[in-house]
Amino acid sequence: MAKITAEKIKQVISEEGLPFRERGRTIHTTCPKCQKSDKLSILKANGYTICYRGSCEFKGPKPFIYWLMDTASISKQEALERIYGVKEQEYSEKIELKLSLEESKITLTKHEDILHPVEWPLAFTETLDSPASIPAIFYLESRGVPKHIAKKYDIWFNYLNERIVFPIKHEKKCVGWQARTIKKDVVPKMLNNTGFQRASSVMFIDNVKPNSFVIVAEGPVDAIKFDSCGNSVATMGKIISPRQIELILSKNPQRVYLALDDDAAEEMRKLQSAFKVPVYKIDVPDSCKQRCNLTNKKADFGECTFEECLEAFKNARKLDYYSTVLYLKD
Repeated sequence: MAKITAEKIKQVISEEGLPFRERGRTIHTTCPKCQKSDKLSILKANGYTICYRGSCEFKGPKPFIYWLMDTASISKQEALERIYGVKEQEYSEKIELKLSLEESKITLTKHEDILHPVEWPLAFTETLDSPASIPAIFYLESRGVPKHIAKKYDIWFNYLNERIVFPIKHEKKCVGWQARTIKKDVVPKMLNNTGFQRASSVMFIDNVKPNSFVIVAEGPVDAIKFDSCGNSVATMGKIISPRQIELILSKNPQRVYLALDDDAAEEMRKLQSAFKVPVYKIDVPDSCKQRCNLTNKKADFGECTFEECLEAFKNARKLDYYSTVLYLKD
């Protein structure tokens, strides 16, 4: 599905019988809420729309389809058909849930552990430097991740679905991606590319320096919170597959730190025997647990500050057979 263009934006505005004027990077037309034509701005590059009148209900930034829905009083499906030539069902299948096989150009194989490069979801997706990514930056900052840290991990933003997109790279090639909603009560929270192979990939593995150590976390934000320590990866789930262990061992780590949730005790026991190097357990700090108890949140590393994760890393406990048995018993 083609990206929105400035010509398409002007065409749709003209079809609504409204005037517009162009500037270098923007198109200005009438706001559907406050009816001001000098306050509403549309980015030519991606169609992101915002009304700069402080009291306006339209707010923003919003994708152009919302301008059309309010202006023409039509449904989301009708707006999608007029702008992109697709129905809402097709849009959900191709963009929101997964890229189609044709778009992602994945070569199917019987060997599921062989990773193939996938095409990055370019439709409606922008870097964090784009004005369209302002909602993503607000969300990341609410999770304690500033923009400059997020850019280190090459996070992008799908502004139409309002999902931050995490790349999964292996030897600098994108082999998959996960897109997490920034909204509450949206199901599913995480979407994956077509052909996603969690058991055969490790997020951020390219960031690990060989012959050093590695911190194994579950989710992307958990791993990012160990940025001050370095060498952190995300397995994207509680169960760690043999292939994921192989990928971690390919970095020849001298020590392995497990930043897994407390309910992954059985997995930690398995990993201790698999890695054949000193294994340490990183515990969620009490300060984070106390803070999460007050807000009724689950205490995990994603809720920690960078400072708390660094301190937890320094205080990691070495696991031996005896300590692992006690941990499992608890």
